Amino acid sequence: MDVLLASWIGGEAAGPALWEIINGDFNPSGRLAQTWPRSVGYVGSHADSKFGPEGLWQGDYSGMGWRDGEMNGPLFEFGAGFSYGGVDIFSFAQNGSLTVSISDLSFDVHVNVKSSAAPGGCVVQLYFSQAIAQAVRPKLMLLAFAKIERSTTTTVTLKIPVEDLGYYHPLTKTTHVDVGAYSLHLGTSSANLHAQTTLTLRG
Repeated sequence: MDVLLASWIGGEAAGPALWEIINGDFNPSGRLAQTWPRSVGYVGSHADSKFGPEGLWQGDYSGMGWRDGEMNGPLFEFGAGFSYGGVDIFSFAQNGSLTVSISDLSFDVHVNVKSSAAPGGCVVQLYFSQAIAQAVRPKLMLLAFAKIERSTTTTVTLKIPVEDLGYYHPLTKTTHVDVGAYSLHLGTSSANLHAQTTLTLRG
C-alpha cells in the first residue's frame, strides 16, 4: 500500500511522534489546511473557486471530474486526511433549517456523530456557502471543526460567531455580513460531505 506522510516544523519531538504514527501507537488526525493540486496548471492551492462562470482554472475547488481524458480536480482536497480504521457519519441534530438574527453574537450548530475510528481519528468539519452576496464568494468555506477523541456515538455542539459568516467588503473596506440564506455542510473534508441544511440570517 502506498502511503504519504507529511510533517511540517515538527520540532525536537518530531522523530518519536512520527515513529508512533508509523508503528500504529497513535492515530493520525491532522487535516490539510490547503488544497493540493493534481499537477501544475490545475486548481492552485491558494485559489478558491467562485460561483459563476469558470475562469482560467478548470474544475472547482473540491470537485472531481474528467477533462481531455484526465482526472480534473485536486490530488488532495482541503480538509483531507487519513486515520486508522473506522467509519465517521455526521448529521445535523436540528430538525429543519436554522434561523439566526444578525444581532446575535453567535449561534450553535448541533451535530450527531457516529464514529468507529480509533481514538483521536475523527474530525467533524462544518463548511458553509453563500450563493447570493454583495461580493463574489468561494463555493465552500470552512466554518468550524471539532476533534472526537474516541470511538463513540454522541452529539457535538459547534459555537459559531456570526461575524465568521462575513467577508471583507471591497467598497466599504470593512467586514460585512449579509442577511439572507446560507448553506451549511457537514463532512470529513471539503469533498466528502455527509449532510446539508439551510441557515437564514435575519436583519
